[in-house]
Amino acid sequence: MKLIRFISVLFFLFFSPLFVLVLPVAKAKAETLELRRGSDPPFVCKQIKDPNLSKKRNGFSATSLLSPAKEYEDATGEQNILVVFVTGADQDTSKGTSELEEKAKEALFDGEESANKYLQEISQGKMSLKGDILSGWVILPKNSDEYGYGQGSSSIDHEGILRDAISAIDPDVYFPNYSRIIIFLRGEKWGYSMGSVGKWGEIESDDGLLSLGICWISENSIDNKYTLWHEILHTFGTIHSGAIYLKKGDSCDRLCSFQEITKADDSTWPPLDCSTDEYGDGLCLLGHGHGHPSAFVKYKLGWLNEDQVLVVTESAIAKLIPRASSLDGIKMIIIKAKDADGTTKTYFLELFKRLDNFDSSNKNGSKVLIRFFNEEENLNDSGTILLFKKNETEEDKYYDILNLKEEPFCDKENGIEIQFTSESGEEMVEENSYAELEITLSCPEEKAPVVSVSPDYTQTMAGENVISEISISNEMATGCGTRTINVEATLPNVDWSATFSPSSTLELGPGGAGTVTAAVWIPESAPVGSYNATFKVTDQGSGLSGETTMTIEVLRPVTPFPTPTTTPTPEKMTLFVSINGVDATKNDNIVVTRGSRVAIKVRAEIFDGTFVEDLKLDKILCEIKNPRGKVKLSEEQENTYEGVFRYKIKKKAPLGWYEIKGSVSKKGYQTASFQGKFKAR
Repeated sequence: MKLIRFISVLFFLFFSPLFVLVLPVAKAKAETLELRRGSDPPFVCKQIKDPNLSKKRNGFSATSLLSPAKEYEDATGEQNILVVFVTGADQDTSKGTSELEEKAKEALFDGEESANKYLQEISQGKMSLKGDILSGWVILPKNSDEYGYGQGSSSIDHEGILRDAISAIDPDVYFPNYSRIIIFLRGEKWGYSMGSVGKWGEIESDDGLLSLGICWISENSIDNKYTLWHEILHTFGTIHSGAIYLKKGDSCDRLCSFQEITKADDSTWPPLDCSTDEYGDGLCLLGHGHGHPSAFVKYKLGWLNEDQVLVVTESAIAKLIPRASSLDGIKMIIIKAKDADGTTKTYFLELFKRLDNFDSSNKNGSKVLIRFFNEEENLNDSGTILLFKKNETEEDKYYDILNLKEEPFCDKENGIEIQFTSESGEEMVEENSYAELEITLSCPEEKAPVVSVSPDYTQTMAGENVISEISISNEMATGCGTRTINVEATLPNVDWSATFSPSSTLELGPGGAGTVTAAVWIPESAPVGSYNATFKVTDQGSGLSGETTMTIEVLRPVTPFPTPTTTPTPEKMTLFVSINGVDATKNDNIVVTRGSRVAIKVRAEIFDGTFVEDLKLDKILCEIKNPRGKVKLSEEQENTYEGVFRYKIKKKAPLGWYEIKGSVSKKGYQTASFQGKFKAR
């Protein structure tokens, strides 16, 4: 067996008791954090990308920013996980795993601070964990050092550990029962824990190709709840929550454009302006925090209800309840914006406040937080970015979380101003707990709509229609409101015409985009040559417009090719299919015992009226599906008189009817198909 395709994996050093980056508090101000580089951070993260992926799958789908992303739909419901204890062939296993099994049961399923209880709380009851713990050590075929044990964080052979572990337990485990596997590794020198970003696929097993979320965790971290929660969340597709160090200045002058953003250098302190720290969000479990993940993470995983998210498109007064509250109310505010290069970015507002739940492990006072997210790609291996500002009264090494309770936020390029107005409720009390914000959206600049046409060049004959798609986008800021756009065409002469569907007018909200289909008619009288059709789009409100041109080349009529000669119909073959020696074409009640092997034989012959002749076949395809519809065998054989396909039914395989189907092909003959079935008991 082999692991034939991977997506992404995150690695976490755990050579300190917790994987959390500790942030010392500055002397002069209780909420000022001193972040230091160099040897202080207790973990380092590395991501492995699948080279076969044409597009990075880091972070969240850009096309579904304002709705939960489809690739994370399995983050709801009951999640069944498998827990295994893995060791290299050289490790001492005399102690057994009974103590670790009890710890895993407590930490994952049954304890008051178990991953199950944590996930139920942060998902608002939309997800829970259950699972099976495989008793005893799974002994890998190689010594631990051959998998990277004790050799530093960059040498761990996570793929080999997974491949060999699955191979070892394959006879005893039916993998389709599980969505995730947690692998606890024997020994103290593995260097870090890991979690796959989403599910890895495709993983080969006797049960077919698997798609599973995977965690690799040291046995020493089995009762470290923060490590377990963090790694498990990664298997639902989430990546780290980072921080950005803004420029020094007032609230309207310190933002960074995407072009200015760089990745912070671990050897440099204080960090450069506009640099990002991948783990820098200390108020999110996916950064270096201890409590809940951000409201953004919950939203993308489908854990917030629609009425708990407010998308602001015009000036408003809004109330935010704490992100960890179990009550009804707005838990996240979304404001869409554009960066200097036209890239879409989105601001997310949430209220962090300590309540009597898992979010109380964050010891900071209440804050109104602002994060942003780049739809097109993640920023230096982080998903959302929490904003940090330089402390104006301390040395340059001190940074504060940008807390809207203490000062307003301003993005003058997008006409966005956010002002904290009031707060209600006490810490650790949910009832009547909220922060009120005044959000002002203005229109800083009117811009012409942007237009393009596809195709922008085409060839056709006179007397034909040319169909093209006109794409239009409204590049104005959110505060500019919805615009009405008119589309018109300038054509070579009055004999030409253009029609638009569904209409020549469309409404576009701020940052919105739409398409209009144009059908340009070329008159039969048009001479051979090259012509331009120009499409103009105009904003009714501002009168600003944009244009795009399509070149149409009118060709001479083409003389049709002669009608091809009809090909004779190939001869037919007669197939013979047997299952364990029984004719499967005449017997539909063949029974096979679980744990035994099945042999399927396929051959073909023809009869020319005098003689019967066995045929040497070019290709035979055979497929077996189990009663659940899973493909258990898919094999082809070539250049043979008789195909023989063998498959062993596992003792734990599903009972019921197994479907057999396939095809036989030979040059000069009609392709023939076959099907049959047998019953496993």
